[in-house]
Amino acid sequence: MAYDVRAGGTRFEIPVFVLQGEHDVLTLRALAEEYFAEVDAPVKELALIRDAGHFAAFSQPGQFLAELLDRVRPLAVAADAR
Repeated sequence: MAYDVRAGGTRFEIPVFVLQGEHDVLTLRALAEEYFAEVDAPVKELALIRDAGHFAAFSQPGQFLAELLDRVRPLAVAADAR
């Protein structure tokens, strides 16, 4: 409970993606959204994983993968094409 994500900074020179379980009780949605609002990055996106908690990648793997494919993959493909 003492972890402070802001200690790692809020300014990034790379894309930042936050995939958040909408019902996460360990990393509260409101706190994730608050931090996300403070992030300065060339690209930043927040995706809420429906019907998921803290382990969204495991409880909703299809939805989690879809978010990665829709949001992250296009940047990876574009970078690879350079």
